[in-house]
Amino acid sequence: MSQETVVKSYYPNRGYGFLINPEGDGDILFRKCGRRNPSSDSTLNGDTPNKGQKVEILTLTQNKKGLRATQWRLL
Repeated sequence: MSQETVVKSYYPNRGYGFLINPEGDGDILFRKCGRRNPSSDSTLNGDTPNKGQKVEILTLTQNKKGLRATQWRLL
């Protein structure tokens, strides 16, 4: 699954970005690998996307809080 989209809003003090999914599925959470989340692939993800950046979502996972992008590339 691969999809390009633009990050609509961003919360830099918390270290993650939200985007509004173009298909209307709600917010997708992007989170960098860190001490709290060592399982995410930080080598692929690099940086957390900022507002207005284009990203290509490579892998989406569903959790209790909603959709989460676990792999992405900044375009």
